[in-house]
Formats: sequence, structure tokens, C-alpha cells
Amino acid sequence: MWKRTIVSAFISGRNCNRSAAEYLQFARGLLDAKCPKIIFVDEQTASNLGFWGKPVQCKIIVVDPNKFYLTSATGATQNFFMINGNKEKDSLEYLILMCNKTEFMREVVATNPFGTEGFVWVDFGMKHVCPKISDAEYSQLIEMLASKPLLDEELRSVRIARIWNLEQQPSGHVLYDVQWYFAGGVFGGTAATLVEFADKVRAKCLEIIDTHGLLTWEVNVWYLVWLENKELFSAYHNWHDVRLLTNY
Repeated sequence: MWKRTIVSAFISGRNCNRSAAEYLQFARGLLDAKCPKIIFVDEQTASNLGFWGKPVQCKIIVVDPNKFYLTSATGATQNFFMINGNKEKDSLEYLILMCNKTEFMREVVATNPFGTEGFVWVDFGMKHVCPKISDAEYSQLIEMLASKPLLDEELRSVRIARIWNLEQQPSGHVLYDVQWYFAGGVFGGTAATLVEFADKVRAKCLEIIDTHGLLTWEVNVWYLVWLENKELFSAYHNWHDVRLLTNY
């Protein structure tokens, strides 16, 4: 029945704009969805899992953010002060987590505990962009995403939500200012393309750190990867709302 495993992560203390309780409220429908899910959490969150209730058909993986490859790689990011945006939210630690999404996917496709052909990343707090739907409706959307047949383009490329016209010029600086060519909340595909995507994102992140002494938003990195690997992407149009799921 299930065609895709849903993948997400929550690491406490990375977004000062929202508390752990707020994130849990946003994720209630995700956790209640009856489809296969893998959620990466830090040790502090894992110790509080009892407050979550028992997520349905869900594998929890505890990770140490200090062991993310970007945590050590960004030790000398001397130019990080050049990053614009929300200074309370867009900390280096937050961007490390955002850029680690493809690494989480790499781990899931390598083990594939639920034996699905496809995989989709869904941000843990993604429901904040579609607040008008109920938790039950959100669960249904997640289950629909996990169960519908894989698209032909999904078998050969990364299915990813876009916002801006990919051919338009960047707004501001391509590293210092967030670029919304892609929405960061949803992307997916099959094992081979997701591993290739993870490889190219990792290489681009390390190149940016080495060349510019900073780390930028994951969506900026993805755009820079797209410029060099357009055939790897299958972009579908949406905005920061429920179409992230319905248009997949």
C-alpha cells in the first residue's frame, strides 16, 4: 500500500522563534499519520518522547548534532556575519540543521526499514504554512503523499517544490540573502537520485565554506546545485502553503 516513507527531523533549540511545544503542535498530524515515518531527534527530545504520545508506524532515530559533518566543517566560518535574514532564527546552528536534510535522507534510503520505493522529506513544523487545515486533515494529506503511485519523473530525478521562476535572476546576493527558488519543506525521490542529490549538496556546502568562509540556507545551496545539474531536478510549482503537499 505505502509507496513512500516520510522523513523528518526535530533538533531542539535550533530555532529561537518557536518552542519545542509549538513544533510538537505543528507536527501532531504528521505523527498521527498511519503511513511509514522516520523522525530524527536529538537526545534531549528523545528523553521527552513520552510527551508526544506514541507516533503511529514511526521509527525514531536519535542523533548527535555535534557529529553532523557541517558542525566540524563550519568551525572556521569567519564570514558568517555576512548572512542576512532573521538573526534570531538564522543562526549557524540552524543552517547546519537545514543543510543536513539531504544527509538524513541519505541515511534513510541506505537502511529503508519500511521497504518503500520512494521517500519524501516533510519539515517537522511544515503545518505552520497551512494553519487552516485540522490535524486530521493534515494526517490525511501525509497519508495521501505516502500512498499515491510514484511519478515517472520521481523515478529519475528529485521531485522538489519550487516557488520562484528558476530562470529569473537571484534577489540580492545568492549566498547572503535567502533565495526562494525552492521551498525547503518538501522534496523526495528514489534511493539513487536522493543519494546523488545528497552528494552534490555536501560537495557544494563544503565548497561554499572553503571558498567564502560561511554557510548559507539549504534552499540557496539547492539552487546552486540546480544551476550545475538541472537534469537532476523535477520541480513542481507551489507556494508556502498546502500546495507543498497537494502538488507533489
